[in-house]
Amino acid sequence: MSPYDALRSQLFTKTSRLRIGFFVFDGSFVPVPAAQRAVLHAKSLLEAKGHEVSRNRDDNRIFFNLFISIRKFTSFR
Repeated sequence: MSPYDALRSQLFTKTSRLRIGFFVFDGSFVPVPAAQRAVLHAKSLLEAKGHEVSRNRDDNRIFFNLFISIRKFTSFR
C-alpha cells in the first residue's frame, strides 16, 4: 500500500454535487461528430451520477478570442 493511497482516496471520494457547464460548438470551429458524441456521452454519465450539467449559452466569441490569444503567444514551428 502506497502512502499516497489515503490522500488519493480523500481527493476522489467527495460526494457533493457538481455544477458543470459545457458546449459542443464554439461558434467558429465545427467539431467532428465523434467529438460531439463524446461530450454528450460524458454529459449523460455525469447527470446519471447526480451532477447538474447545463449547456453554456454564453457568447461563444469568448471561446474563439481565447483560442486566438493562446495561438498568438504559442509558437508552432
